[in-house]
Order: sequence, then C-alpha cells, then structure tokens
Amino acid sequence: MIKMRFDAPEEERRIGIEVYVSDSDGIGGRIKASPKDFVIEEILEDGTILARDGKNLLSKFKDENGKYTLILVEKINIDTLIMIMKIADKLSIPRNMIRYAGLKDKRAIAVQLLCVPVPAHKISERIDRISKVKIKEIVPSNYEIKTGKLYGNRFTVTISNVSLEEQLIKDRIKSIIEEINVYGCPNFFGHQRFGTVRPITHTIGKYLIKGDLERAIKTYLAKYFPCEQERVIFARKLAAEGKFKDASKAFPRKLVYERFICKILDRHPGDYRRAFKVFPKSLQKLFVHAYQAYVFNRTLSEMMKKGMHPREIEGITLIGDDKPSQISEISMKILEEDGISFEDFRRLKSLFPYIRVRCRVRKACFIPEKFRLVEVKKADDTFSAKVSFILRKDMYATVLLREIMKPSNLLEAGF
Repeated sequence: MIKMRFDAPEEERRIGIEVYVSDSDGIGGRIKASPKDFVIEEILEDGTILARDGKNLLSKFKDENGKYTLILVEKINIDTLIMIMKIADKLSIPRNMIRYAGLKDKRAIAVQLLCVPVPAHKISERIDRISKVKIKEIVPSNYEIKTGKLYGNRFTVTISNVSLEEQLIKDRIKSIIEEINVYGCPNFFGHQRFGTVRPITHTIGKYLIKGDLERAIKTYLAKYFPCEQERVIFARKLAAEGKFKDASKAFPRKLVYERFICKILDRHPGDYRRAFKVFPKSLQKLFVHAYQAYVFNRTLSEMMKKGMHPREIEGITLIGDDKPSQISEISMKILEEDGISFEDFRRLKSLFPYIRVRCRVRKACFIPEKFRLVEVKKADDTFSAKVSFILRKDMYATVLLREIMKPSNLLEAGF
C-alpha cells in the first residue's frame, strides 16, 4: 500500500500543495544556484529535442519559400517575455508577432524555438547581438509555432549544497525515482504559478472573481512577507495606511506596477478599476488562472489525504465560467468556503470579456520519462546531484524536484 507524507512546508500549503507521494526522505539542497544548474531543452511535437549541442536541428523544416522564419535560441538567465521584447525591438515589429510554444524558467539555460513573419535574410544581421541570448539557427519555413504546440521539455537539473553522504544521496534519489515510477507524481500546478516570495497571485484572483477590486489591489500593494526587503515592507505598510503618495516614492523603481498604482490612487482616490488597468491583460488573466490552479491543488491534496494516490484519479475538473456537468464535491466545498459561485465567474466574464476561465479536465498524475540520476559529485564540503527527466507540456519540474528534495524552506532551496 502506498505511503504518503503530509509534512509539506507552510509556503506550499498556502498554494494548496500539502502532500508528498513519495515516502522516502529527501536530500535537501538547492536548485538554480546558477543558471547552468537548470537546463531546459524544448521538445517539438514530432519528438525532436532541441539539444544544446545539436547541429542543423531545423534543417527538416527549411523551406526557402516559407512565409515564416524559425529562430532557435538559447537564453541564459533571462525571462522569455523579456527576450521576446528585445528581439521585437531589434526587428521593429510588435511583440505579439513573435510566436513561441511555451514560457521557460528565467534562472536557467533554455533552448527553444521562436517563429516570426519576417524574411530570414533580414533577421540574422539585426539580432546577432542580444544580451543573454544566443542565436543558434535561423531558417525560412512554413512550420508555424503556436502556444502549446510542443511535446514537452527535457530537464537536466543540478541540486547543489547537499549535506549528506554520497551513498545516502544515491540511495534516496533512486528510491524516490522508483516510487514515482510506480505511483506517479501528483500533477500540482507549480510554485511559479503563484509566486514564491509573495504567493498571493491566487488570492488576488479570488477577489477579482468576487468583483472586489479594492481588496484585489490592496492585497497586491500591501500584503508583505518577512523575506522581502525592509524598504519594500515599509512601502507596503504605507500603502496599507492609504498613504499612496508616500508609498509611490518608497517603492523601489523596479516595482513598476506598485509605483504606478499608488500614483493613480493618490490622484483618483477609490478608483480601483482605473488602478487595476495598470496590469497588462496577460497578468490580469494570470491572477484568475492562479485561483483556478489553487482550487485544483487543494482538491488533489484533499483526495490524496483521503488515501487516493494520483494514478487512481482519472482527472480533476478546473472550475471556470462554463459550469461543467461534473465537478468534485471537494472543489465545490472550497468555492463555498471562499464565497464564490459560478455566477461570479459569469459576472467576471461580462466585466472583463478578455478574461476567459474555461472549465477543462486536468490530469491528476504524471509519470516523468527517462527519469534518472546522472551523477553525484563532491563540491567543497557538500555534494551536488544531477538528475535528468522529460516532462510533457503543462507539467512542472519543481513539482517533481520537491519530491526529491523535500525542502523545509522554498526560498533557500531555490524554488
């Protein structure tokens, strides 16, 4: 019979993740100590792995008369959307003209494919020098990239600063790999969906669904966590007191949204709808989708706490504005606790037509492919462990890595 653990740290419980499917002790350590410790290689729908050391990977897609240009990039420690913004600026085209299959982690080395409607001969000379981005291949093609049009990603992850003996590290990882291969890994939405430093994205989404823009904005501005810088905490306290003019000056320049929102509320007191429009539409959607993810995570956790392991659960319906024929009683109870009804989702749709929250069934379990321990190496007074695995799209590497590490502090562990 499967033995599960229910000792997830408080930071994970806030986002609905409460259970480990593997009973073995973790190895601790840290991920992403350096971008080279987290390597992501995109896998196309036909199974082509865009390997870092690959050559002529796009030759089979080449068509001199193609209406698109495919760009194979390797980004290092840069957000996917920031990279796209830089490329768009170089090409003098709108950012939304650059297509990509999926977002990749910022603090990583990631190889992925982009698609632009610009002739290939006009590209190479204009984007040869972009900070933190290496252009690997450029070919004309009729192959079009769209969001979600990929098989998945291959991950090679180094877990550093592991304070255990070498053989114990190997034994624990191999034991966890065996457990995951037998029972599957719970398909939780990962930590980055909610924010690691400030896991509040889903809370803002909850208030947005309820039509309470004031609480949504005040949560974004004023909710602080001990791990934030003292200057930021001070600014958030000013915002909580309604001293928006002072708060706008106190927030660091990099917190652009906070500064703009405070300026608007100082000039237009109580106009939270105007303040909310500071957020780009993509971020507004993310808030609502994060709440949807939170309900899924809590539902899956509750099912597992009742003794069901992920492979026994066919799938869980993600709640949305089109009420499904079947929905888990657990999900309904969570909505009831939060004071949310399906009418709230429909009202949100009428207020913000571009925010669609569709119901769909998400798998409760995934089995990583080619999951293996690559090596364990001595590093000063500690060890590092390198693991490799393939995940299909819509699955989170951090959800698998938490099973291996079982971290007590997510921030210190690099999540």
